[in-house]
Amino acid sequence: MFTGAALILGVAYLLIAWIRAPGTQSLLIIGLTWVVMTVVFKVILGRAIMGLTWSRIWSDYCVSRGGLLPIGLIAIAG
Repeated sequence: MFTGAALILGVAYLLIAWIRAPGTQSLLIIGLTWVVMTVVFKVILGRAIMGLTWSRIWSDYCVSRGGLLPIGLIAIAG
């Protein structure tokens, strides 16, 4: 997870000029859009394709139970 977060931040840093977002607010909207798409993808993949239960899917989001996905989502949003 930490390697993935570092890769996300590195790619975002390298491509920030290419995006040509007019300001910080635009970049935040882009990051939050990626977060929403990631969560939707994970839920669809877990439920429809892998047949996982809701509790299994949401356990990845619970840091107290060892789920590190929120840390990755913060890296995506940031």
